[in-house]
Formats: sequence, C-alpha cells, structure tokens
Amino acid sequence: MPKDALEIIDTAVKIGLGALITGVSSYLLANRNYKNERLKVNLEQDRLILKEIAVDFENANNGTNQFVIDIHDYHFNKSCNLGDLSQRLAKSLLDSTSHIEKAMANSNLLGLSDIFTELTEYLDILNKLHTSSYNISEQFQDYIHSTQERLELIKNTRDSIYPKISQAYIGLNG
Repeated sequence: MPKDALEIIDTAVKIGLGALITGVSSYLLANRNYKNERLKVNLEQDRLILKEIAVDFENANNGTNQFVIDIHDYHFNKSCNLGDLSQRLAKSLLDSTSHIEKAMANSNLLGLSDIFTELTEYLDILNKLHTSSYNISEQFQDYIHSTQERLELIKNTRDSIYPKISQAYIGLNG
C-alpha cells in the first residue's frame, strides 16, 4: 500500500474518532444538563408547594382566630343572637377546614407524613368545634369551657406544625 493511502486512512480514522468522542461528550453533557435542570425545576416546584402549605395553614389559623373573636364578641357584647353566632362560627370553621384540607393534600403530595399527621389532628379538632357550634344553647358557659380545651389542643398542634414546615423547607434547600 502506498504511503499516501496509509496517511489518508490514518487521517480518516483520527477524524472519525474525534467526531465520535465529540458526539459522545456532547450527549453526556446534554444529558447531565437536562437532569440538573429537571432537579432544579422539581426543587422549585416543591418549594412552591411547601409555601402553599404554610400559607394555607396560616389562613386556617386566621379562620380559627375569627372563631375566637366571634365567641369573645358575643360573650362580652351580646353582639348577635345565638343563631347568628352559630352561623358565623360555622363559616369561620368551614373556611379553616378548607385551608387545612388543602394543606393536607399538598403535604401528602410532598410526602411530608409528619406534617400531614399534625394537620389531620388539627382538622379533627376543627370538626369537633364545627359540630358543637350548631349546638350552642343557653348553657353558653359550658360551650366556652369545651371550646377552650379544644383551642388549647389547636394551639399545641399549631406550635408543633410550624417547626416541621421550617424543617421541611430547610431540607429542600440543604
């Protein structure tokens, strides 16, 4: 074989190997960049969902606070009749319940079972308050006593959930 033919074959092999190496490298880099971009997008979505959990939980607490304000207002000012009070209390609690259920769905979506469990306990207390709000009678003092006990349970549950939401957020960043 002439020397020129060997040089041509040698050059062709070098060009072919160079192209193959470039192609494989480009593929591997593109694949790695795609995976990193997906991780970044998933992390951002998880942060947004966790933020929704926090906002919904806070909105539920606002509804519960309105419940307390309505009871206090009635107790000290007799601002309405018991039927109207019952409706206002039910509305506040239903609003809270709606937000808690949304937070539960999102915590389940993220696999935050400890937060989900705490939210479930909070929801159970809200449901008991809601049920008893339809039975307000002239024994208002008994109602206030049972409500105070349940509100203390809500406070304890709330105080337990806040650090767990914070820990979940730190876990997403960490």
